[in-house]
Amino acid sequence: MSEKIIDIREKVKAKIEEEKAKFRGQPRDRGDSGQSSRSSPDDGGGKPGQASKFSLPAIFITNEFLDKLSDKAMEALTATNDPPYLFARSNTIVKVETDEKGRPHIINLNDHQLRGYLARSVGFIKITSEGEIQKTSPPMDVVRDILGLGKWELPALEGIVQGPVLRQDGTILTTPGYDPLSRLYYVPPSDLNMPPIPENPTDAEVRRAINNFKEVFHDFPFICESDRANALGLTITPVIRPAISGLVPLAGITARAPGTGKSLLAEIVSCIAAGKVAAMAGNPKDDDEMRKFLTSRLLLGGPLIVFDNLDKPLGTASLARALTSNEWEDRYLGKSLIVRMPQRAVWIATGNNLRLTGDLPRRTYPIRLDARMGRPWQREGFKNRNLIGWVLQNRGELLAAILTIARAFILAGKPDPSKPAPVLGNFEAWATTVGGVLSFAGVNGFLENLQEFHNESDLGTHEWELFIGAWEEVIGSRAITCKEVERLLRNNPEFAAILPDELEDILNDPRKSFTKRLGRALAEKEKRPYGEKNLAFQRDGLEKRAVLWKLAPLNP
Repeated sequence: MSEKIIDIREKVKAKIEEEKAKFRGQPRDRGDSGQSSRSSPDDGGGKPGQASKFSLPAIFITNEFLDKLSDKAMEALTATNDPPYLFARSNTIVKVETDEKGRPHIINLNDHQLRGYLARSVGFIKITSEGEIQKTSPPMDVVRDILGLGKWELPALEGIVQGPVLRQDGTILTTPGYDPLSRLYYVPPSDLNMPPIPENPTDAEVRRAINNFKEVFHDFPFICESDRANALGLTITPVIRPAISGLVPLAGITARAPGTGKSLLAEIVSCIAAGKVAAMAGNPKDDDEMRKFLTSRLLLGGPLIVFDNLDKPLGTASLARALTSNEWEDRYLGKSLIVRMPQRAVWIATGNNLRLTGDLPRRTYPIRLDARMGRPWQREGFKNRNLIGWVLQNRGELLAAILTIARAFILAGKPDPSKPAPVLGNFEAWATTVGGVLSFAGVNGFLENLQEFHNESDLGTHEWELFIGAWEEVIGSRAITCKEVERLLRNNPEFAAILPDELEDILNDPRKSFTKRLGRALAEKEKRPYGEKNLAFQRDGLEKRAVLWKLAPLNP
């Protein structure tokens, strides 16, 4: 028996050397984009899990514990991940992939994909019941154990960019592939022609860059210079986003009439940032749909999220939460798994007379357009008739212009703007950085139209003020339950007609509980004063375990 064991061991040792010899000289095909990688030459030791330049490491499958086999497999996978093609993100292993339209995005590796990468990184060898030694595919229990670890020696990935961007330290990312400083993966389109970006821009180079930058929005009918400044601020935001440590607000592009150019403006920003028009989304029907949409889009890791041509008020709790979160957390779609991912997107919403509700108005800055004519789509005399084509053709020059201005701003010591930008809560770092760059470029008026826009677009505040006025007239100051309020609404069409949009839809939907939704809405608005009388909803005890609500002036 001992002689047979010794003989098998010798066969195993010989087989391992034979398999290593077969792989010797072969490049590592990762199966993702035809890329290959080679590490340091083989030391001849043949240690399991060790990467080498000219051979795959070998792992002999025995009755060894699963954790040991997984450690060896993960060690081999990590050793071949240079330059990086696998990353850690959102509690899983991910890779960057390009779709049929050339759009890069992040995907989570499933067990079959990871098994394929393991097969290209390490050779697994087993012994059959007859004592034969054979190559085999990576065991699925090893694959699943690796995926379930939740922590790997892989670089962290925050997102994807498709053009050079400004890093946090003031340097510029220009090399395609993974950038460990910014944790971004740079995938430039094949047709991107980038001119050199001066390391120390001269005054003449900065002036030329400013003129090229301003050329983009020459034909847009902005209401005032502040709207133009905000449009320029939106355009530079994706390019300098990695240098902004804080959050970015929603850009609200609104027009008085269809055909004024609001969607075109969003498309231009997308073409400069990503080299193509971004996928445009509509307004999800409710907060649950919005939450799912945000999770799916943030998982892809793209630089922009655009809501286009909104014909209903925009304002959900999930969107408001995303705008004020550096990290987004949600349940993975179709699973009980909770995912956490970086939230580094640039946000845009467009609409005719764009209306916002809830907390969105104070998390939005405006870009307003008005052609002052009944059929703005029939305008003539454009300097660039095919603006998207012109932007794509000159994209490299435009990116270089933005980065030249930003670089010069940093080298000048980030001078304070001549006039500080108005306060936009939670977005101070963005406002300071973008406002500083614009002021340095001689662009004035950044964010100076905030108050006027909020007064025009904050539909939620106006709706609740009207509803409170109707409540005061119908109910007065007496305490009342939400169930009784619902009864009064259903018996009084004029009272029901004053309901805010967020409640009107639920009142008319038999599948939903209006009483519960009204109770949540009143709790959200509790002690928030409205109108000249500072009236606010306040709790006034319980009646058969139901909360009593009353409307009363809020004491200072």
